[in-house]
Amino acid sequence: MITPDKFYNKADRLTNESRNRMWKNINRELPNRKGSFIHIPDRRSFFYGIAASFILYFSTLGVVGTINKAIEQSQPSVVKIDKAYQSAIHEFEKLTPQVKYTAVADRAEQDYVSVRKEQLDNLDATI
Repeated sequence: MITPDKFYNKADRLTNESRNRMWKNINRELPNRKGSFIHIPDRRSFFYGIAASFILYFSTLGVVGTINKAIEQSQPSVVKIDKAYQSAIHEFEKLTPQVKYTAVADRAEQDYVSVRKEQLDNLDATI
């Protein structure tokens, strides 16, 4: 094993004064860094990483959207029409009044609800 006593001569070793002078010169030559709230050691690679993650995220969204559109376009027209009718019925059911049958409710409201229910049943049977 090499020890400093056997490897270096006495003349090769630095004195404390020369060591302090050397480190003062090194610190003077280093660029002064202004204090910042967040210190990022390697800004370039940090920003490249952020840019790459955004690009990857948006390209993944594009690929998923394209695949969904391709699947939707490849469906037969019967399935597309069926989905359109189902969404139309769903919207129509939202617009119909939600009146419960009770003994206290008006007869006119019950008649209106029964007519709407018949219309929905007819529409459903037609589809």
